[in-house]
Amino acid sequence: MIGAQKLISKDASHVFNSPKNSIWTLGLIAFSKMLSPSHAQESVSLYKFYKQYLLEDINNDQSETKEASKELLRHGFQKFSSNRFGRMLSLSQTFEENKIMIGKFYEDQVDEHANKLVLACFAYLNSEWFQLCCSIAVKIYQIVVVPIKDALGMDEARDIKSEKRSWTGLKSLFQHLLGTLSSHSEKKTGMTGSQLLESEAALKVSAAMSKQLNYMDFYKEGAEISDDILNKIDEAPLTNSGAESNFAHLDLECRRGSGQTKLKTMSDRHIVKTNNYFESDQWKSLSPELKQKEWNHAKNSEKAKIVKGMQKEFFDKVAAADKIANKEKALKKQKKNMKMLEVFEKVKTHGGPVTAKSLDTLENMSEQDILEEVKLLRMTIAPNIRERRKVGNKFVKFSKKELISQIENVLKPEDDMSADIDSLLLSIMEEDKDDNNSKEDEKESEDQDNLGLSACRP
Repeated sequence: MIGAQKLISKDASHVFNSPKNSIWTLGLIAFSKMLSPSHAQESVSLYKFYKQYLLEDINNDQSETKEASKELLRHGFQKFSSNRFGRMLSLSQTFEENKIMIGKFYEDQVDEHANKLVLACFAYLNSEWFQLCCSIAVKIYQIVVVPIKDALGMDEARDIKSEKRSWTGLKSLFQHLLGTLSSHSEKKTGMTGSQLLESEAALKVSAAMSKQLNYMDFYKEGAEISDDILNKIDEAPLTNSGAESNFAHLDLECRRGSGQTKLKTMSDRHIVKTNNYFESDQWKSLSPELKQKEWNHAKNSEKAKIVKGMQKEFFDKVAAADKIANKEKALKKQKKNMKMLEVFEKVKTHGGPVTAKSLDTLENMSEQDILEEVKLLRMTIAPNIRERRKVGNKFVKFSKKELISQIENVLKPEDDMSADIDSLLLSIMEEDKDDNNSKEDEKESEDQDNLGLSACRP
């Protein structure tokens, strides 16, 4: 299960040095799976039980957390999505809001050993490091992510108008965010460990934002941009949700067809699915003859010809690009073959190339001749054969003896690695059996000697 399996392992060091497997990331994924409505509601998920627990707390007049439960019931855990902007930080905020009630829920109703997911969440719930990471993430979320989502009109801010919903407004927003992060990243004397960690996190976020913004001249500090360009930029849309949706649909179709479905076929399917014409009452009410006429008109009308011309132009461009790529591949292969012929000519001067029957000639060759043999083998049948090995931070050449050993292993390996595993096990068992028999014989002879000696004792 997510979280537990990676933490309950012989080597859990990866959770401290990888952003993909950190305790913070794994913990939030585990909680979103256990308490979101989208994940295995009838098996390991406790979403229904947690929702019922909140409802009971709301109906309890003597409960001190009644109002908090009402708010939590409206904004619960969302499905985990690695490709959703700010999702990990928003999950941190959800955990911060729910952690008291989750603790009470575990204490009153949950058996923490029910399954690995529940056990992992219980471990994260009682982890001071996980809670510290979540508290810092919430502050970063409020400082950076929420203003950007408001400016772009994402999620809750979709229908809210904003003065910063333009390119120039976004530029001023980023400058303001960098200034805010800079003030939070200042280290002062007397700061606690958690405050130092928070300032370091703000510094890292600020550095990452500055690096990404500097890729565009428009966002660079002190960049001189004319008013004409600024007016044109402000007319351009900030986001293109339609294009993003189409790309997501294309990605899904490619996965569904395992890369075998043609692009034109996927495009036609998308058009039919989008317009829903074949599902409309207008189409269903037509007679078979009229449906055929409608179909023929859709294929042969002037608009259809224009669309076909556009498709042909696009696919011609794709075919031309493919042709250029194939030509480059052919030239690369030709250069490789020419280089191999040059090495082959050098090998012929000392009586090569060496084969399995002429391995004894390697001892009489010079080191340079053996290196040429190694190059030829690497170009033909042994791509992994090497002339040097890495020792520390340096590459050290193999000795002549080591090079000869590599060539012999390639051309005439001593051990057959493809041998039948059953025969290998049988031979090992027979050897063990012989050893045991010999040990039993020795023991029996010793016992007989001891019996003889004891019989001689007075």
